[in-house]
Amino acid sequence: MPIREFRGKVAVVTGAASGIGLSITRALVRHGAHVALVDKDPAVEKLAAELTASGSRATAHVRDVADRSRMLALPDEILAAHGHVNLLVNNAGVSVAGPFEATPLEDVDWIVSVNFWGVVHGCRAFLPALRREPEAHIVNVTSSFAWLGLPGKSAYSATKAAVRAFSESLRIELASASPPENPVGVTLLFPGPVDTNIIQAGRVTSETQRSAEAQFLASRGLDPNQVAERCLEGIQANAARVVLGTDYRILDLATRLSPDLSLALATRLSRFLPF
Repeated sequence: MPIREFRGKVAVVTGAASGIGLSITRALVRHGAHVALVDKDPAVEKLAAELTASGSRATAHVRDVADRSRMLALPDEILAAHGHVNLLVNNAGVSVAGPFEATPLEDVDWIVSVNFWGVVHGCRAFLPALRREPEAHIVNVTSSFAWLGLPGKSAYSATKAAVRAFSESLRIELASASPPENPVGVTLLFPGPVDTNIIQAGRVTSETQRSAEAQFLASRGLDPNQVAERCLEGIQANAARVVLGTDYRILDLATRLSPDLSLALATRLSRFLPF
């Protein structure tokens, strides 16, 4: 069953220390949810303390989502603190930018381990707990790069396309799984351009490129609080996808109507892109 209201529910949010993860965390707290904050940044501990001081039940769990053994052990820690889990938001992500031939394969390994395997680890770790709840849901955060791979973002695009395909398959599996009266929902969040620290904290082959991409996001970035509220609405509606931003809606439509034309246009316009 979809999560009808968040008050009293327990949510696990990865990448919770900043950006979209932080905004989703704060939105959940505003709606009365209890939160387990997962991030490799120890700053998540200060955030949990702040939320607890304001009257919320919040716990911090310093983890790298790429670390399989520690992620698979995480549910025991969170269940001991909260008793149950209703919502998993797989938000943690990193960026790699630069021409494929110039990108170290170590950087490709790194982004796959976080952006794709991090989502897989989260789902595998928490599905048993989610399946026990009458209302439970998973949100996996992806990107427009899942629809159309753009130059300079080959590794990033590959991970987001993998998350998209994995999530669509998982949604169908869980919708038809037993017991049928309370399947776990899965929503893909396409948040549009949001000005976060993902570019500054990412890996690049050119610092000039990093600066250009960061400026592009800053100039076109959506309000992360709006993204968070729309995400929560999508959870309550058991939406398969939540797509935000005019840019994303246009690209979504274009790639559906004519993938070949979209690729041709992207090729022609590539010199104007900051990637």
